Amino acid sequence: MTIYEKALEWIRNGDIVGLGSGRASTAFIQLLGDKVKAGLKIQGVPTSEDSASLARKLNIPIISLEQASGKISCAVDGADEVDP
Repeated sequence: MTIYEKALEWIRNGDIVGLGSGRASTAFIQLLGDKVKAGLKIQGVPTSEDSASLARKLNIPIISLEQASGKISCAVDGADEVDP
């Protein structure tokens, strides 16, 4: 199981999901698009125009951060660097 598949386990119908940027997030958004196509009802809050464009292409409904009103259930993004 990939980390992207594991992240999908956190997502439920009605959730507002933060859609990060970069390679890891792109893989997650693509898998999320498959779930939406299969009937999952969520809204995405993209962190970049690239994420928004991919979400639109996959028919993932997107809303702005302001529209989310602090109700983001889960956000998935990669980490370029970790420093203890």
